[in-house]
Amino acid sequence: MMVEQCSTEKQKEESIINKDTLYEVLSRVDGPTLGMVSCASSVLNSITKDENIWERICIDQWPSTESPEIRSLIKSIGGFWKFYTECFPLILSKQPFVFDDDVYSSTLIKDAEDWFGHDEEDVLEELSGTSPDDFVSIIDVLFKGKSVGSRVVYGIPGSDDFHGWFLNSPFQINSLGEDDGGMSIKEGFPDIEKEKKDGHFWELLQDEIRVSWILVNKKTNEMANLSSWRPVGGQRHWPSDKHFMIQFGSILPSHQLLARKVVQCNVLLKCKRVLSDPNSGEVEKSSLLITELSIQLEDMA
Repeated sequence: MMVEQCSTEKQKEESIINKDTLYEVLSRVDGPTLGMVSCASSVLNSITKDENIWERICIDQWPSTESPEIRSLIKSIGGFWKFYTECFPLILSKQPFVFDDDVYSSTLIKDAEDWFGHDEEDVLEELSGTSPDDFVSIIDVLFKGKSVGSRVVYGIPGSDDFHGWFLNSPFQINSLGEDDGGMSIKEGFPDIEKEKKDGHFWELLQDEIRVSWILVNKKTNEMANLSSWRPVGGQRHWPSDKHFMIQFGSILPSHQLLARKVVQCNVLLKCKRVLSDPNSGEVEKSSLLITELSIQLEDMA
């Protein structure tokens, strides 16, 4: 009897030790891996529900979530697990849409039917009780996996101006302007001579720069990432050949009440190359200064 009791206690101790070990391992993996592991067993599933793990994952994915204000906001709308599962996937359209003679398709994850599966009266009631102050934009810019800068926009600037651009097309929210000083990327760009020879500037931007724009509705506790993981376009921009505009974004499903079936969401990042002083005696290098960052929703009529 004593031997059986000791054996049972030893099994319990081993179980506790194993669970602690699993926790240490799972606390170091990324979000998609953690999500897959949660389906393996009930023990693993219980560990993967730990909010501390998801808080660490969210901070790694979106550095802006480390600020006390955003952490408090996330906890008030359901916690870090919910925030990650809602904002890591992008928005899915099950089939291509024909829109202004162009065909747009998405290979993303969110299901459009989850957004607009309500009756017309429910949608109108929800919209009638929604205020611009209910929205928060959480924006992160990363280069080579490192944070370049973050911005948080409360409400919808300009919404109180009845005769202003708020009621015009395109609907636009600015999170960064020239008066804000910009965001600087000082490391990771090749020197000028190498750039002229290899021509890898655009390739570098496409492969390494990332923008996340999460829109949160505090009233309904709904949220979504309106950006794309990678740039979807880019071009040189006025006023010189050192200025560039990089476009991210997505095609959002529209409600059946609206004239358009989809809404085009553009996240625009404007930047310029800044050259080092040629008289400094060092090799001439270039850095990148992000001067503007905004989101525009088109065809919302």
